[in-house]
Amino acid sequence: MGKYRNRQGIQGIYLCTVINILARADYRMYLFINNLNYFIMALRYEVRQIKNPKDPSASPKYYLTAKTFAPIDRDFLIKDMVNHTSLTQQEAATGIDYLFEVIPKYISLGFTVLVGKMGHFRIAIKSEGSDTPEEATVDRIKSKRLVFFCGSDIRKQINGCSVEKYN
Repeated sequence: MGKYRNRQGIQGIYLCTVINILARADYRMYLFINNLNYFIMALRYEVRQIKNPKDPSASPKYYLTAKTFAPIDRDFLIKDMVNHTSLTQQEAATGIDYLFEVIPKYISLGFTVLVGKMGHFRIAIKSEGSDTPEEATVDRIKSKRLVFFCGSDIRKQINGCSVEKYN
């Protein structure tokens, strides 16, 4: 693996090595996603009673909401990557950390960031409507948010899952 030392003597890894790590991880993720039907259990939901905020006097309705497990954090992703690839823990951590740094960087520069077959991230702006183009200014922006669009493979997998009630 190509390593270098900068002027302070700190070890680093070439960018091409990090890209190679991410490419291998993306390929493994692709294989994992394609074989999820062998491992995935049913999606779980719970029923919640929710009032209409626009009409407080109306009777509340019952809605199904997804019930998820505990969040998966950086350390879990690193351990999983180490267990399913030939990467060391340091290489996996470098790849994950680089990914966590580079996605927000390029999104904030206005790019859409494609993450392999997983999908893509982009910024969305919500604004008030204007009657003329001259009135459509930055002052009309209500909110900015990060949007993720999943890839077709993940969408097919999610749509193909069975659903059961969470107890």
